[in-house]
Formats: sequence, structure tokens, C-alpha cells
Amino acid sequence: MNKKICMAGLAAALAVGMSVGSTYAAEALSPSEQVNILIANVKTWKPTKGGSYVLTDLDGNGRLEVVTSYVTRKRTKAVGVWEVNADGNGIEACELPWEEDEEMPEVTQKNVPVYYDAKADMYYFVFGETNGTVIALKDGVLSCCSYEELDIAELETQNGVLSWISTSEHPLDGAPMEQILELAGESCAAFSVKAGE
Repeated sequence: MNKKICMAGLAAALAVGMSVGSTYAAEALSPSEQVNILIANVKTWKPTKGGSYVLTDLDGNGRLEVVTSYVTRKRTKAVGVWEVNADGNGIEACELPWEEDEEMPEVTQKNVPVYYDAKADMYYFVFGETNGTVIALKDGVLSCCSYEELDIAELETQNGVLSWISTSEHPLDGAPMEQILELAGESCAAFSVKAGE
């Protein structure tokens, strides 16, 4: 996604006062309109203080997600994923492979190896340097396995870039909506998956 297009669309949507309550087909929405929908629902997905979030399209279906990473009160790592719904009028939580109180993987990396399975139309994102954790999103369901379990023989090697936003540096509580939208738009524009060299 082009940063200038994402930011220009975001500014246009703010200027005309896009109604988030209206129903659209998600496929017809621009990235900036989807950013508006995700941010309008910030109370649903907001990570705890000290957490981080990133805007992505992990499954490549054209509907953006917000991924959160934070530490719970029990001091365990937690991950959440919400996607713009198919109607384009809200968000829905993605199904996670972990129990609520289970330790979840560290996913706050900027650059990650990605493997694409053309037959299944799935992107596998590898987090962690040794014994990496692999996550993939398909039809609103997040899956997780270890790198050793992933058969990469017939997969295309790609490179992913994620632009995480730290709530320690950029708090969501009390911040002007324009600032949150700008940061989210920048995160959206920075996300990419490109063929490996």
C-alpha cells in the first residue's frame, strides 16, 4: 500500500466526515476508510498500557487488521487480532489458537520472513530468530505453529515489514483522534509483503 495514497485517502475521509455507521462492502473501501473503521473501534481492541499495535493485511484479502501485543496482569504475553468485517461497517475479532490465560508469542518485530503458499493462498509470518513462531490468518482464524513444523519446500520466500506503534510512546487514552488516525495511517502504509531476493 502506498503511504501517500493511504494518507491522502485518510485526509479526504476526515474532511468529508465519513460515517463509520454506514454499511459498505469491505472490498469497496480504501485502506484509509478501513483505517477509520479500525480506529473508530479503538475501545474494542486497545492494548493495555505499555502494549503495541500494528495495522496489517496478514491474509492478503484486502480487509485490514489491527494486531495488538501486550503484557497481561498475570505477566504473560497476549496477542489480539481484529479485522474489518465483510460488510465494511465494523470490526470482528479473529479466532485465536491460544486460551485466554496462555502465554502467547512475541510478535513485535519490524522485519519478518514470510512464506507464501500459492495453493492454499496463505501467508506464513515467522517471528523470533531461533525456534521461530509462525502465524497465519485465513478466513478470520489465526493459526500458529513452530518454524520446524512449517514445510517451506514449495513455498515462495518473501519479506514482511510491520510498523508497530507503542502505547508507551503514543498513548491512546486522551490522545487527539487526528493523531491516532495519522499514526495508524502511517502503520498501514508501512505494512508490506514483497518477494524475497
